[in-house]
Amino acid sequence: MFFKFPLLIAMVLYIIYPDTGIDVIIGYLLGFFSVNFYWLLANVLMGNRDVILTTDVTISEIFQVRCICIGASALMYMTGNIPVFYFTLPFVLIGLVCDITITLIKLGFLEYIDEEDEE
Repeated sequence: MFFKFPLLIAMVLYIIYPDTGIDVIIGYLLGFFSVNFYWLLANVLMGNRDVILTTDVTISEIFQVRCICIGASALMYMTGNIPVFYFTLPFVLIGLVCDITITLIKLGFLEYIDEEDEE
């Protein structure tokens, strides 16, 4: 969740100074975070890493990060950086689905039982 601050600062700077090329920096940041996410996802699918569902984060923190990512992606679309938008779209959508799942677990609509607890 550390990546929300550079994106948020870059988005605010783009609003204040729209013609300085800060949208390119936002694109680089989104691309970097997306590549890291895709690398992690590929390692999980190959079995090199394990993923553990963490429910000890607050709902506010979850959706702060997701709103910043969605806003940065929308900014890429509005500024004409369509390839960056489509490259980061799976990162944003998969993260959104995971965040909604964690929210439903925290609100009690879904139940999550850890595999270690069953043994």
